[in-house]
Amino acid sequence: MADPIPASATIGRVLVAMASVAGALGSFLLVTHVIGFVPGTALAMAGLVAQAIWLALVPRRIARAGLITRRMGRVATWLGWAFLGGLAIVLAGFADPVPTLRWALFIAGGVVGLLGWVGAPIWYLLLGVTGLRP
Repeated sequence: MADPIPASATIGRVLVAMASVAGALGSFLLVTHVIGFVPGTALAMAGLVAQAIWLALVPRRIARAGLITRRMGRVATWLGWAFLGGLAIVLAGFADPVPTLRWALFIAGGVVGLLGWVGAPIWYLLLGVTGLRP
């Protein structure tokens, strides 16, 4: 039986796993004061962004292949885009010269991004509970 997941998805899984390890390592090195705030935060954010991109793009394809439910695929996609969208809104806030609007963008982006950030580990736990379909 042929693998229903293309090789590009396998490469993506490896890249996301490597980015996740880099993000976790950056957080650990930051907490232990081995590296400074900026590089530690950059590594952690790189890992989070890589996971969000993976969540936004890949689980729907896995659902189409029948390995997870369509609902799990849709939820993952929404979580990934929520994190990425929230990040984009927050970054737009940094570019805004009006303090009131800047804070409004920070809050709006923070709320949207927080949904993706908090929801992603829950999605992974649910995936572990439901498992992949044979």
